[in-house]
Amino acid sequence: ESCEYLIELFRISLQPDARKEMLDMLDSRFKRGEK
Repeated sequence: ESCEYLIELFRISLQPDARKEMLDMLDSRFKRGEK
């Protein structure tokens, strides 16, 4: 799971709107609580 998360972060970092994407993903993770 940790590896998948890092891969996802790397993939997102390649996108032009990386910061927004990352914030959205982290926000949704926190809202769901765990995953």
